[in-house]
Amino acid sequence: MKDISLDNSHLDMEIELGDDTTNEQTKDSPPPLSEISRMMETFNIKTFLYLSAFSILGVCSRVGLDQLFEGYVTTNGRSEQQGGALFSDLPANMVGSFVVGFITSISFVELQDHIMVGWKTGFCGSLTTFASWNSQMVVMMDGTINKQLGSQTGTAFFGYLIGIEIAIMSYRMGKQFATYLDHYIFILKESQTITDSNNNDETEEKKLNQPSESMNEGSGSKKKVKKYFYVVINTSPFILSLFLLIFFIVRDQKDLSMSKAESAQNSMEELRNLFFQKMWLCCLLAPFGTIFRWKLSALNNPQNKVIEPIIMALKLPSWIPYGTLFANILGSIFSIIAVGILDRLAIQGKVQSLQSIHNIQGQLLLSVLGALKTGFAGCLSTVSTFVTEIEKEVEKHPHVGRGYIYGFFSLFLACLLGLCVYIPLVRVL
Repeated sequence: MKDISLDNSHLDMEIELGDDTTNEQTKDSPPPLSEISRMMETFNIKTFLYLSAFSILGVCSRVGLDQLFEGYVTTNGRSEQQGGALFSDLPANMVGSFVVGFITSISFVELQDHIMVGWKTGFCGSLTTFASWNSQMVVMMDGTINKQLGSQTGTAFFGYLIGIEIAIMSYRMGKQFATYLDHYIFILKESQTITDSNNNDETEEKKLNQPSESMNEGSGSKKKVKKYFYVVINTSPFILSLFLLIFFIVRDQKDLSMSKAESAQNSMEELRNLFFQKMWLCCLLAPFGTIFRWKLSALNNPQNKVIEPIIMALKLPSWIPYGTLFANILGSIFSIIAVGILDRLAIQGKVQSLQSIHNIQGQLLLSVLGALKTGFAGCLSTVSTFVTEIEKEVEKHPHVGRGYIYGFFSLFLACLLGLCVYIPLVRVL
């Protein structure tokens, strides 16, 4: 891959999750253009497919964790009880940060590059969300939608602090767990080697007495098992993501039919449950957010031809991963716009009329706004890559604090822009 042009350098960078090192260009003559195009097309299509499948699994897992821990955390900053710093996406950010720390540090399992990108960027990046986390804190700081408690600036501050600290700790725990697992597997392999060496004479005698055909059959069966294992690993993300998409569509149509039947029977205006409609829309929008974030990761390289002139002209620090920063800020803006519109409709009392069983356009509007927040914006932003980059800067420069400067600057900028967008939507317009 070294002979391929720098336009594809973001791929290697995303695999390393924010590493700002780049491959040196070779002085050898490049391969034919047709071969380069074929290689890039094959790899990009395969990577796009895996990113799409894993992003669907990630966003569905995030929603599932939100539902599972609904009674233990704050719901979108609208809780009527104190202690709202435990935001609803905290469990998902914890799990995603732990998983990315684990798969980054594990060594006894070797996965192909596109599958590793799918796990790190697709699944973990979509399971965790920076945008929804920021939106919940902005809603709490504004306080318009929650008139009982009003503005909860202090609680939101602790929400930011708890969110980043727990994500970093979860990432470190994932790395440490991978280290422990590697160590114990190494010990098991060593003990197995000693056992095999002790029984070497008996094994050799059995091999001599064993017919060659049975030996070939044994080796052939092992190859088949290994082949089937890799087939399952490569195909299961697509099967699961397609199953989830079809399941949500079928359940949505079933709920629509039941709601229409109940409305006709009771002669009353029924409100439609939009959860399943929002979920299949999330499944459709999630890959776009993930792939957009993956493309933006090219800007993590300070020598990128797009970001390098800007860094030099504005004299910006080159160590900041601007690709991830832009992805999180853009995702936060999209998310807070959707949240602001939904809250504005709620303040005006229009949600029930839009959710009416006979108002198809209103239902679609609410579902699209929800899917834009949870699916597109939630997958465009990421906490797993965010904390990985913080930890890498801390490890590189432990006495400077660059990682924490980058982390808290990202939170401050997202919060400031979120307030600038949300307040006019719910108070002025």
